[in-house]
Amino acid sequence: MSRSSPFSHELKIGVLLVSVTPIGADAATHQSTEQDSFAAVAWAEGYRNLIWSSGYPSKETAESAALKFCNERVGKDCSIAAHSRNGFIAVGIADDGGRIVQSGRTRVEAADIAMNRCRSEGSGARCTIQHLNLIQGTPKVQDMQISARLPDQWATFAYRSDVYPGDVRRVWPVAQQPSQEEAIRKALLLCTREEKRECTAKAGVRNVRIAVYAALNEPGTPMIESDIDDARLEAAVEARCKLMAANCITFATFSASEPVWQAINLAAPAPAAPPSR
Repeated sequence: MSRSSPFSHELKIGVLLVSVTPIGADAATHQSTEQDSFAAVAWAEGYRNLIWSSGYPSKETAESAALKFCNERVGKDCSIAAHSRNGFIAVGIADDGGRIVQSGRTRVEAADIAMNRCRSEGSGARCTIQHLNLIQGTPKVQDMQISARLPDQWATFAYRSDVYPGDVRRVWPVAQQPSQEEAIRKALLLCTREEKRECTAKAGVRNVRIAVYAALNEPGTPMIESDIDDARLEAAVEARCKLMAANCITFATFSASEPVWQAINLAAPAPAAPPSR
């Protein structure tokens, strides 16, 4: 079974699981009964749907049926992305429409590989799995829409606005909000309630990880940077601080898709004690 795909260069965010074995507990590690059941996935560049065949007696008939349907539907050359014999096919769906096809011997294997690739090769935060089961031995071709899009999640933080510049002691973050406006509103409400003072909020960011940092000589001036993962986030903070010719400290990082519950305290590290004599 193929584990590669012409889509492997694209960002992986979501996963759709397509089963081609019988429903039931005994189907989890199904091999071969009276007749093998083959499935195949075809695609065409620029066409958002996938053509999927299942229940065919051979790899050739499954692929032929998928290609024929795809060429008739799309009107241009199509190619096979993956095939499976008595197995499962996981289709990774990116938030921006990118796709990757992954086959597996069992439902768990297909889902685990697809999810791991989604997390390691994609943003690492927005992977979902859906299941579709078909009974084997019933040849069928389907045009699968893959335009599913996960909802945006916004994050930001707020802090007291009545302190001297460079004298902010803590910030109040919020995440998992449906819009930038709602993220800012929630952060201001949280900050105002806890600080009992008027607050200011930073512009929101969506679907990424966030770093709260400051220059070492001005730890009370919080700044925000965002990127898709921790490695790129660290590089972005480093680049910004280099541009400012400043040494910086990162106080905390959090994700727009994960809950945050408490304030982030801003405090420069204490100077190292002189060596004892």
